[in-house]
Amino acid sequence: MQQPKVKLEPKVVISEEVDTAPPKVENEIERRIRELKEQKPNIYEEYKNAIKSQKRATIGPDLSLRVG
Repeated sequence: MQQPKVKLEPKVVISEEVDTAPPKVENEIERRIRELKEQKPNIYEEYKNAIKSQKRATIGPDLSLRVG
């Protein structure tokens, strides 16, 4: 007695991945760097260059830059 051949299809499981990570909270320096990048790109470039050359750089509340 022969058994009928059954063609099996692979089971496809679709799952919806939900991002459960809490939203990232910006601290003060991250906020100032983001604002500097958006509002004053030239000063932001100076800031990046100062950091790359391992100099101290301070961003003031009015987005002024002090290197030294």
